[in-house]
Amino acid sequence: MLVVRTIVGLAIAAVLYGLLAIGPVWLLTGSLDWPRGWLAIGVLWGTQLVSGLWFLKHDPDLLRKRTSFPGGNPLADKVATALIILLLFGWFVGAAVDVHHLHLLPALPAAVSLVSGLVLFALGMALVMWTMHENTFASSVVEVQDDRQQRVIDTGPYGFVRHPMYAGLVPSFVGLGLVFGSSAFALAAIPMIMVGFLPRMLIEEATLRRGLEGYDDYLTRVRWRLIPGIM
Repeated sequence: MLVVRTIVGLAIAAVLYGLLAIGPVWLLTGSLDWPRGWLAIGVLWGTQLVSGLWFLKHDPDLLRKRTSFPGGNPLADKVATALIILLLFGWFVGAAVDVHHLHLLPALPAAVSLVSGLVLFALGMALVMWTMHENTFASSVVEVQDDRQQRVIDTGPYGFVRHPMYAGLVPSFVGLGLVFGSSAFALAAIPMIMVGFLPRMLIEEATLRRGLEGYDDYLTRVRWRLIPGIM
């Protein structure tokens, strides 16, 4: 069953990435010829494939949680999650439109944007994977997992910031924007994650403070949510 969930999730992701990134290009130009766009969504989907296979073998409980449909989560969390989804959808569409029509900012030289984008994406995804490897309770649903004897995780990246998975998304999406070739949306990824994901972070912290022993103490020891010294 978990294998089926993983396959279905990957199939849905492939369709969504194509619709959101390549779809607008086809509408604007009548063509699917956008090598950088295909490369960007291929790298993103490939990373999701590799991580899915890794967790299927090494931490199936975490993968099961992350591929389950949420139920019973508070309205505030549903709203915060919907905001994140809308922001991500808009970002993909906006990046494609910017490259092929808007040109909001000058593009970096092709080789510079490609190499720097891939490096930033890889670094960000490495932080995301490290986070999930360190924290088997990193569910996509805001809850205290009493059935799995959840405890406070303060090791690895959690020793530096409270939300290292979201922190990893910052360089990942900056890099992805550069791979697309959109300087504007590479920069836009920074406030998108730091501000757009903030309601979800606040809800997560409030939930864990209420239900997870020792989390209040963790908050006093680790002050920063995403970037030490900044936020």
